[in-house]
Amino acid sequence: MKPFPSTATNSDPLSPGSEGVRVRGYTALTTETRSRLPESSPPSPRPSPPQSRGRGRRSARVAIVCGIAVFVLAQATFNAAVRNGWLPLNDPVFEEKFAMLERHRDFFAGHSPQPRVLLLGSSRSHLGFDARQFGETTHTLAFNFGTPGGGPLTNALYLRRLLAAGVRPDCVLLELHPALMAGELEGHWLGGYRLRPGEPDRLAAFGHDAGGVPHLGWQGWLTAAYAYRLPALNRYAVRWLPCPFGLTLGIDNDAYGFVEGVELPPNEQPTALRRTLIQYAEPLGHDTLNESAERALRDTIAMCRERGIAVTAFITAEATPLRAAYRPDANRAFEEFVNTLGVPVVRSRECVPDEMFSDGHHMMRPGATLFTNELAKAYEATRR
Repeated sequence: MKPFPSTATNSDPLSPGSEGVRVRGYTALTTETRSRLPESSPPSPRPSPPQSRGRGRRSARVAIVCGIAVFVLAQATFNAAVRNGWLPLNDPVFEEKFAMLERHRDFFAGHSPQPRVLLLGSSRSHLGFDARQFGETTHTLAFNFGTPGGGPLTNALYLRRLLAAGVRPDCVLLELHPALMAGELEGHWLGGYRLRPGEPDRLAAFGHDAGGVPHLGWQGWLTAAYAYRLPALNRYAVRWLPCPFGLTLGIDNDAYGFVEGVELPPNEQPTALRRTLIQYAEPLGHDTLNESAERALRDTIAMCRERGIAVTAFITAEATPLRAAYRPDANRAFEEFVNTLGVPVVRSRECVPDEMFSDGHHMMRPGATLFTNELAKAYEATRR
């Protein structure tokens, strides 16, 4: 086999005298040969004309301005839609109940053939007061406006909203919730997105700090999407909420605002009761009542008196272990406060047997029937 021809003077391509070797048509340069070649440098970029650079900067500025404008317009549109009721996201808890109440047109009429009875309260009453049963027993038109977490602060705001909307009850059944009269538990439920213009000031007059509610001012034109994110998810994508069951009870309400409580078997009730005691740990640790709750409840009674609306207050029913968890001083303070209200009070705290609660404070169907009958008897006694 013939070797490849070479044009080098030395057969060793790496020897000092070699300038290169041709291998299959390619020349391999030696180190010496490479050192004699001029170093190459990348070509210098051609400078852009000043006019092109100016157009690029202007395009960037236009893009930024357009992005800001689109953001502001979207936020403003969303805010206007919520404020004007085009999107039902401003306090879905209230709106759900109010939409049901609107179907009972006699509540909005100047005169009704039947006395109109409106209950204001928390989920205890929501699940414990069968307004249809009450109405049939007392020959009245009754509606349950109980809402999750609705204590004295919430009830004071809701009564004002209802009266402003034209609701004309003849009597208000007003819940007295021992746990929500102490501590700050209700404030955790009454989020800023549930408040309307003027209501933070109303709460401040009671002594309650509602926290930051910028969406009710001019900042709302820039922060509405964030402020109403929870009610938006509640309505359109409830499974994305931290609580996948939503903020309201929706179709579980009957036509008169009542929801039947969950029927738990006896072996599961102790576990549910322990969860309740954990939930109420903060208010159960107080010896006195919350002054803002006291003021709010008195405000509700005063508002009813100004409008000529009768008020009957009632104490929510509780199971024995939950009643025993309150501090003695707190119970005394609660009783003293109740005695100063100047309205009839149904002392129904012990009227429901323990086995009729699912978790120590939410009644199951038999408990709701019994509790409703107690309120019906007390209401009829006030009419004699």
